[in-house]
Amino acid sequence: MPGYKNRVFTLADVIDYELQMALDGRAGPEELIRRDSSLRLDGEVLKKGKTIGLKVWLDRIRGPFGERFVQLRQLLSLGVSVLGALLGWATIRGLLTYDGQHPVNVLPFLVFFVLLPFFFLTVLFLKGAVARVLGRLPTGWVSQSGLWLLSRVMKKSQVDLPALDLWHRLQSRHPRIFTWQAWVLSQTFGLVYYLTALGAFLFYVSVHDYKFAWQTTLRIGPQALENLVGWIALPFAWAGPLLVPHSSLIEATQYDRFSGTFVQAQGSALAADWWPFLAAAIVVYGCLPRAVLLLVFQIRLHRHLQRIVFDDFASEGVWLRLQGLGLGWEGTQGTTEAVIQAMPEPERLRSDQPLLVVRWRQAPFQDDELQTYFSEHGYKVGRIVDAEGRESEFRMILEALQSGQALALVCDPWELPGEAFNRLRVAMREKLGTRTPIFLVPLQQGPEGSSIHATGRDRSLWEASLKTFRDPYVGFLFDRRQPS
Repeated sequence: MPGYKNRVFTLADVIDYELQMALDGRAGPEELIRRDSSLRLDGEVLKKGKTIGLKVWLDRIRGPFGERFVQLRQLLSLGVSVLGALLGWATIRGLLTYDGQHPVNVLPFLVFFVLLPFFFLTVLFLKGAVARVLGRLPTGWVSQSGLWLLSRVMKKSQVDLPALDLWHRLQSRHPRIFTWQAWVLSQTFGLVYYLTALGAFLFYVSVHDYKFAWQTTLRIGPQALENLVGWIALPFAWAGPLLVPHSSLIEATQYDRFSGTFVQAQGSALAADWWPFLAAAIVVYGCLPRAVLLLVFQIRLHRHLQRIVFDDFASEGVWLRLQGLGLGWEGTQGTTEAVIQAMPEPERLRSDQPLLVVRWRQAPFQDDELQTYFSEHGYKVGRIVDAEGRESEFRMILEALQSGQALALVCDPWELPGEAFNRLRVAMREKLGTRTPIFLVPLQQGPEGSSIHATGRDRSLWEASLKTFRDPYVGFLFDRRQPS
C-alpha cells in the first residue's frame, strides 16, 4: 500500500494501539475474529511486515484519543514554556534591582546561573547512573502525571474506556515513552527559562546604565573570587579577554554597602565591565546544556518509537487473525518432546531446584519482595535479574541456567506471554534441551501497598496463552490459595 513505506508509530499511534489492545481484552474471541476477518490485509501490506500491517489495521479502526493526548501534551508544553519565560524574566528583573546608589551584586548571578544549573545537571547524571544500576529511573511522578493526562483525555467519552488497563499496558510495554516525554518537558522549561533570562539581561543592560560589584558577609578576598571566576570562565575564555574578569576589575569592584563606596576609587569606572562575563555564563551554563539535553532526549524518544516491537501475545493474535491464521505458534520449531497440556502447578520442579527469577519488562517488584514471596511458597531463589526481551538478555539468561536452575518469569498480570517470550523459549530449547522448566508468575501488588500475590484474575486467558506454545515444560505459578 503506497504511503506506508518506512512508516513508524507515533506517540498518538501508540496510545490508540494500546487502547485498542485493552478494549480487545474485554471482547470475546469470536467477536475479534469477526472484526479482524473483515479487516484482513492484502498481500501488498503483508509483505511489508508486522509493524506496517498493524499500522494499517490501526488506521482503519482507531479513535481520536491518541491525537487528543498529544494535543493535551502540547498544551502542557506550551504552558510550561510560558511559565519558564515568566520566571526567567522575573529572575533577571529581580537580580538587576538597581536604585542608582548601590550597584548590582554579581554573586547572586553566579548562584542562579552557574551554581544551580551545575547542581541540576549533576542530579540528572546521578539519575542516569541510578538507572544503569537499577535498570529503571525513579520517576513515580511521571507515572502519576501520565495517568492523569490519560484520564483527562478519556473522561468526556461516552464509551466505557479502560484507562487503567491502558495505563498498565503502556507501563509494561512502553515504560520509556513517558520517561523521555517528561525529560523533554523539563528541558523545554529549562531552555526557555535561560533563553528568556539571557534576552532580558541583554535588553536591560542595553537600555539602562547598570553598575556591577561584589560583596559578601563571608571572609572572601579578591584572590578567592578571581580563582572562582577563572574556573567559571574556562569554557569560554578562548572567545576573548572581555569575557574573563581580570584581577584589577575584581579588586576595584569590591563594594562596601555600609559606607556606600567601592573599595578602590576606580571601581565606579570599571563596574560596567562585568556584564560580558555574566552573559557568557548564562549561555554556557544555562542555555547550551539545556539545548543539548533537549535534543538528546527528543532523539531518544524518536528512536524508541522507531524501534517498538509488537511481540506481546495480544499483538501476535491480531497479526495472525489479519493473515487469516489461527492463534498461537503451533508451527514453531524448538520443541521435540511429546505435546501435552501445560500444567497449572509446577509438578516437574524438584524441591531442591533453585529458580532463576527474571523480572520481565520492569515488573514493579523489589528483590526483597520477590525473595519473600517465593520463600513463603516453598521455592528457593538462586538469582534475580531483569529482562525486556532483547537477544543480549537471552544470552545472559542461558548462561545463568547452565547450572541447572529453573526459570521463573515474573510479569505483570496484563503482560500475557507473546513473541518475545517465545523467542526466549525457543533459545532455551535449542541451547539447554527441552526439559528445562519455564514458569510464568503473574504477580500484582496487594491493596494499599501490602505484600505481593499471584493474581487469580483472567486465569483462563493465561491458560489459553500457554497452551498455544504446545510445550510440556512451560507452566505457570498461580497462588495455590486462589480458587481455580
